[in-house]
Amino acid sequence: MATTSIRTFQIRDSNVTTAKLADSNVTTAKIANSNVTTPKFADSAVTTPKIANGNVTTPKIADSAITASQIAGAAVNTAHVKDSAITGAKVANSAITTVKIANGNVTTSKIADSAITASQIGGAAVNTAHIKDSAVTGAKVANSAITTTKIANGNVTTAKIADSAITASQIAGGAVDTAHIKDSAITASQIAGGAVDTAHIKDSAITAAKIADSSITSRKLANSAVTTVKIAEGAISSSKIKNSTITLAGLIVNGNTVLKGTTTYIQSTNVVTVDPMIMVGSGATGASAVTDQSGLEVDRGSGNNAKIYFDESDDQWYVDDGSGVPQPIPAQTQVGSNWEENRPGPFPGPGTTITTFGLSGISSNVPNPATSLRLYFNGQRFYEGAGNDFTLSGSTITLLADSLRNNDIVLYDFRY
Repeated sequence: MATTSIRTFQIRDSNVTTAKLADSNVTTAKIANSNVTTPKFADSAVTTPKIANGNVTTPKIADSAITASQIAGAAVNTAHVKDSAITGAKVANSAITTVKIANGNVTTSKIADSAITASQIGGAAVNTAHIKDSAVTGAKVANSAITTTKIANGNVTTAKIADSAITASQIAGGAVDTAHIKDSAITASQIAGGAVDTAHIKDSAITAAKIADSSITSRKLANSAVTTVKIAEGAISSSKIKNSTITLAGLIVNGNTVLKGTTTYIQSTNVVTVDPMIMVGSGATGASAVTDQSGLEVDRGSGNNAKIYFDESDDQWYVDDGSGVPQPIPAQTQVGSNWEENRPGPFPGPGTTITTFGLSGISSNVPNPATSLRLYFNGQRFYEGAGNDFTLSGSTITLLADSLRNNDIVLYDFRY
């Protein structure tokens, strides 16, 4: 029989059995399109060896005809799977491993809440772009995890620094200058005790605005640290100067000088003044008290001091040579119209003497005060009083140590 002498219509349905077909002799070319229908095949007649490789195309496969048992292991690759065809139900538990997921294909919506634990995250895998703003709270940060390189410049503000957290070892020498410190930003609670030393302070960085009143004590200042240029004009008041602390090699004062206090000491070898008149007792008001005495006193070491002074009680100058008995200084001229100067009379006759004479023969005036009487006997000053040269009673003089003779010269003056 010729190879092509049998036509389809000549073959009775269901009479071409598996046994009639030689292995691999039914090729695609032998079968007219759409002529092999299901009724033509006996059940289980088409086995794997009967089908030529690559001849089962999509149209040859009925819908839902391929089940799991028809698919060989690892036979389905990416090209065989339709886009979006694999749903959650198609994927077995734990079937998707790291190598199955293309880079960049796990998005936020693919990850269940709390699904990523520490063990799922590779070392250094989380960078800034992966962290949501404000997502890193204190609880997320491990102790000592934030190092210097992690902090952006300028991001550590005063509010971020705990009280007493910055010690001397944290501050580089000379790193803090005036521009870095906000006025009044650093309070005592921010600075640990003893944390600021000289190396931490930049030259000229401490201005007046940075120093609280009374905050810098003597112990805080290095020796010789305060020079003239550091002190503002008028800043040193009397309360700032300790008693007996100023020693000067020389001093020139231009203008008036007022020294206040109880005692002024001038320890000079020579005291020179241009003023021809030195005033003592300045500031007295009204009539001076009768006990006032004003003058000069000489320190004589172990000896009694000598004095020359004016006594207000009798308007008289006195000299005390250290004996303790002041002697009045005799006047050389009359003083005003209420002074009288004369010599007493009548004188005793030749060869006679007297010890008492009166002033009334010359004037009816009586010395007032009595101490204003100055009596000179032959050029020598006589002094009034018991134990001295004479006594005075009204206008009567009684000589005590001598007597008046005919040729003696007696002069006197007094105030009345």
